[in-house]
Amino acid sequence: MTMTKEELAAKLEAHAKWLKTRFTNNVEGSRADLADADLTGANLTHADLADANLTDADLADANLAYADLAHANLTRANLTGANLTDADLAYANLTRANLAHADLADANLTRANLTGANLTDADLADANLTRADLAYADLTDADLAYANLNIRKASPYVFDALAAAFSAQMALKKTRIEWMNH
Repeated sequence: MTMTKEELAAKLEAHAKWLKTRFTNNVEGSRADLADADLTGANLTHADLADANLTDADLADANLAYADLAHANLTRANLTGANLTDADLAYANLTRANLAHADLADANLTRANLTGANLTDADLADANLTRADLAYADLTDADLAYANLNIRKASPYVFDALAAAFSAQMALKKTRIEWMNH
C-alpha cells in the first residue's frame, strides 16, 4: 500500500496522540497501523513508532535513525539497507524481518525477537542485544564489534559472526599497537 507524505504525517500525528493518552480515560488518536505500507526510502528520523504495527511494511533504505520502535510489530518487514542508527527497538517483534545491509549501530535491541531475521552484512556495532532472541537469525558477515550479546537464543550463524567480529577486533588492536610502536 503506497502512502503519501501527508497520509503518513496524519498517521504519525494520530499515533502521537494515542501514545500520550492510551492509559487515560480519554483516549485520543489511534495506534499507527502501517501494515503492508510502502515506506521505501522514507525519512522517519526521530519518529515515535512505539507499539506501531509495521507487519510486512517495506522500509527498504528508510532513515529511522533515533526512531522509537519499542514494542513495535515489524514481523516480515523489509528493512534492507535501512538506517536504524541509535534506534530503540527494545521488545520489538522482528520475526523473519529482512535487515540485510541495515545500519543498526548503537541500536537498542533489548529483548527484541529476531527469530529467523536476515541480518546479512548488517552493522550491529555497539548495538545492545541483551536478552534478544536470535534463533535461526542469519548474521552472515554482520559487524558485531563491541555489541552487547547477552542473548537469550542463538543460531550457529551468531557464533560465526562473533568469531569474525572477534578476529576483526584483534586485527584492529594489532594494527593500533604496531602503529603506536613506530
